[in-house]
Amino acid sequence: MVLRVVLEYKGFKGAFEGDYEDVWRFTNEFLGKLRHALGEVPVREIYPIDYSLLEGIIEYGPQGPELITNEKISQNNGILLALYSLGGKDKTEKILNTVIGWGIRFKNKKVFYARVHDLKKAGLIGIENDSLVLKLKGKKAVEDLLKKLKGAR
Repeated sequence: MVLRVVLEYKGFKGAFEGDYEDVWRFTNEFLGKLRHALGEVPVREIYPIDYSLLEGIIEYGPQGPELITNEKISQNNGILLALYSLGGKDKTEKILNTVIGWGIRFKNKKVFYARVHDLKKAGLIGIENDSLVLKLKGKKAVEDLLKKLKGAR
C-alpha cells in the first residue's frame, strides 16, 4: 500500500509518498524542520505506532480495536493499550468506551479519571483539550507490556 501526504504551511510545502513507515519518518522530519524554521509553530511530537506489536493481542473489527488476549490487564495498562491501539491520541470518552468494551471495569467515571491523572502524573500521557495523548514514555511502556503479553503465551 502506498500512502501520499501533502503538508503546507506559510509557504513551506512537503509531499511524501511511500509505505507507512517512510511517510511517518518524512512527515516527522518535515514538521521538525518547519518548527525550527519558524520558531513559532506549536507542533506536537508524533510517535509512530507499531501496529505489528498488537498482533495476537488486539484485532480491529467494525467497532474498533478488540482485546483478544486472555491475560489480565490492569486499569492503567488498559487505558495505555487503548490509547496506543487508537493511534496515540483520541477523545477521552472513546478511550473510556474502548477499555470498558474490553471488560476492564471502573467503579465509576471518577475512578477512570483518577487513573488518567495517575498516568499523566507519571509522564505516560498528556491531555490536550478533551483528548488523551500518549507520550514517548507511555509508548515505551505499552510496547514493553505488549512484548510481555506475547511472551506469556
